[in-house]
Amino acid sequence: MLRYARLSLRKLVIYVVVVAHYLLIYSLWTDTAHHRCPVEVTSDHRQRRSDVRSVLSGEENALNSASNSSAEVHSHFQKEAPKSGQARNGKESLKNVVKDHSVLKKQGTKESNSIRSDSSQTLVSVKTKTAEKDQNGVKMTPKRTAEKGNQSLPKDTHGKLLVTANNTITPRPLNCSGCFRSEFPTLLDQPELCRVYDNQSIDVVFLIATAGTHTAERHAIRNTWATATNNNTSNIRHLFVLGTTTDAKRMRAIEEEGRHFRDVVVSGFHDSYLNLTLKTVASLRWLTSRCAHARFFVKVDDDVWVNSRAVQHVLTNHTDFLQRGLGGHCASANKPNRYKSKWFVPMEVYPDETYPPYCYGFGYAGSVTLAQHVVAVASDVPSFFLEDVYLGMCLKRLGFGVRTFDRFRNFRNKNSCKEAKSRKNSMILNVTPKIMFQYWDGC
Repeated sequence: MLRYARLSLRKLVIYVVVVAHYLLIYSLWTDTAHHRCPVEVTSDHRQRRSDVRSVLSGEENALNSASNSSAEVHSHFQKEAPKSGQARNGKESLKNVVKDHSVLKKQGTKESNSIRSDSSQTLVSVKTKTAEKDQNGVKMTPKRTAEKGNQSLPKDTHGKLLVTANNTITPRPLNCSGCFRSEFPTLLDQPELCRVYDNQSIDVVFLIATAGTHTAERHAIRNTWATATNNNTSNIRHLFVLGTTTDAKRMRAIEEEGRHFRDVVVSGFHDSYLNLTLKTVASLRWLTSRCAHARFFVKVDDDVWVNSRAVQHVLTNHTDFLQRGLGGHCASANKPNRYKSKWFVPMEVYPDETYPPYCYGFGYAGSVTLAQHVVAVASDVPSFFLEDVYLGMCLKRLGFGVRTFDRFRNFRNKNSCKEAKSRKNSMILNVTPKIMFQYWDGC
């Protein structure tokens, strides 16, 4: 009887631990929603996450004391810092650029730093020890120093920072003149993408931010909502924009894909999360150079479903505003993220209490005239790694504004499939390639 009681107790403890793990994962997942629609984290949120961690810690201790068997419950999240590389400037082929990438890595027993240099900024990846906690188990605010031997740097979840070569935080100037270099060579170009046929006009160019590994996403877009471009011969055009990678095989595949479909542009900067601003500015620079005769542009991510007809309807209704403003799902007074997360911004980088008005980066629209103004002023606006916020800084410098468009943000739900092609939805977020085909096939 005692044996059965012990087995039941052991099963109960394991069940409680598994439930606690799921609660913790859910709590971490809700934090990532800030990428799409950042919100201010209140003390209630922090307390709730702290309670989940406390329950998890207590139940793990109970499991260790109740079970002497070899079976254990493990939950481990391992993150790798991306490889570093440096792209050569100049008119070179993709193959030569890949060969000339230099990877700088310095390994330690518990801490490692890798320094990536490109023409616009210095990035440092840092693996740190577990953050110290106070007596109540709450994580202490990381220090803002970076002295040798002290790795408690303010960083995002990937451990990256804008720092100087001596490992100290670089204060970001609020104004400058020609300090932001965003002109990189176009390594794979599509000069004929905006060619006009039979005296037609180009109403919209979709600039799709993608990554080298997102082959499935590009395939899904080409065969679903981007078919409206009719292989880039209609009044709507689409273009995939990305940077370089140190993976030579991947770069050769991208080059072949671009030459086959003629809808991929590769700019000569290292493709990474912290370089999304370079990708956005490169997209607008290409647009103003190759498609200056188009009316509007729409920048979207490659996990966004787009109803091109609904988008055109919205743009037509806001033609005048879009000449001197940006439209999408916009925020007027969002605060910088001061707690440790992927979007952490230290005071040294941005001291103001609120960001300027901006539209969230998953999808926004403007006129080509507006894009020309942004490209002209970008070199005088100091770089900022949140590309949508950076665009808001450029608009503020120009004296332009933003406007929220209805139906320009819809998170995927149970009704999304039925409404994907209706005029009610211009965009649907967080759509996988599989679901994108389901939307196209009518569920």
